[in-house]
Amino acid sequence: MRSGIDNRFSHLIQLFWHEKDMHFEFFRRIAETAAADASQRLFISFSETGNTWPRNHDIPGLSTFFEKIRQHGPSYEKLVSRDGKAWLAVGQAGISLSSAILAVLVDNDLLQRKVSHLKNRIWSLVGWSIIITLSLLYILSHYLIMPIKAMAAGVEMVRNKNYSYRINLPMANEFGRLSRSIDESLENLQELEIAKTVQESLLPQESLNLAGFFVVARTRSMTSLGGDYYDFVVDNDKNAAILMADVAGHGIQAALLMAMAKSALLLNDSACAEPEIIMSALNRTFCNLRKSSITTMMTGQIISISCSGQVCLLNAGHCPPLVVGGTSRTVTPISSEALPFGFSLRRKFSRLPVSMAAGDTIILYSDGILECANRHGQMLGEEGFAELAKNCYDADCNRYLDNLFSAYDNWAASQQDDITFVMIRRHEN
Repeated sequence: MRSGIDNRFSHLIQLFWHEKDMHFEFFRRIAETAAADASQRLFISFSETGNTWPRNHDIPGLSTFFEKIRQHGPSYEKLVSRDGKAWLAVGQAGISLSSAILAVLVDNDLLQRKVSHLKNRIWSLVGWSIIITLSLLYILSHYLIMPIKAMAAGVEMVRNKNYSYRINLPMANEFGRLSRSIDESLENLQELEIAKTVQESLLPQESLNLAGFFVVARTRSMTSLGGDYYDFVVDNDKNAAILMADVAGHGIQAALLMAMAKSALLLNDSACAEPEIIMSALNRTFCNLRKSSITTMMTGQIISISCSGQVCLLNAGHCPPLVVGGTSRTVTPISSEALPFGFSLRRKFSRLPVSMAAGDTIILYSDGILECANRHGQMLGEEGFAELAKNCYDADCNRYLDNLFSAYDNWAASQQDDITFVMIRRHEN
């Protein structure tokens, strides 16, 4: 005992208990507390003393169960009391207190009812899980997978150029809006494809053979609808007008302007002997267009070949043609500066005679070849194109065209504009 004056111990009291008795008493009180629940029973056994609490019990097989635990460790089995009641016994020997064995007996009927109830709950949860899973799969399929597949099919149709395909996804969410955008794109692409077909029909599909001359042309558009236009017209007296033109820009507007130029040319196709009339008609067309909201322009030129074999150039702001000598391979530009079509309604066009010997070739071209740049940003320009035209020369005009396009591909880093060549070869005989 500690003194309240000097805080020193003045007395010492020692209490002694027998260890096994203390353990037994401790577990006995635990057993008494647990016995209040009729659905389960608690038993404690000490192997050293042979004591079991409660001592008076009505379960014949309990001692054997304790012995089984003592020899084999944790165990469980079904025991039946003298009154026929079934109990599920679960036993465990102590770890620190190895001589003590604790057994819990649970009412087997009550346990089976709870297990059955739990099984029903589990099956109910499984059923609800299946329903929810199927619902989610339906929602996922109807609102996610199906729209994605439909839009993927639309994109595939774009890749295959089947522009008549429509997704038609009647949904008011993001997928519906996106599908409508794809449908609108398909519709626009379909219109572009129709416009491309119409535009291609505006161009001559075959080469032109005249008395003493051969004309061939080829174009490569940067986009679906280009702005380069060429055409050949021949009147009844075998006078010919070879047109090379370049509408500023691309797309639908360029295609429509090409169609208008084609109309002006067809309305005056009998005036090949007087190419000034054709140039004036084209100029009037674009002068009238400039009065509207259309502000684009068109450059162009006509090489006129009379029935007697005379050649002349009429120019409206287009690139100077090149004359490539058939024997000397010299390249000579035909310079004739002029404004594009559409800048003066009363404008007069004059002819510039062009001298062509047998075997000579005139090359008309669009400015896309002059403005193409290589990987170092260097533009080809007029001098570079003249050198290219000289090196690509071939006695066969179609091979000559192939060589020009191949040389362009080797030079240009990428195509930034439409590329067109019109080739006029004077026969050597």
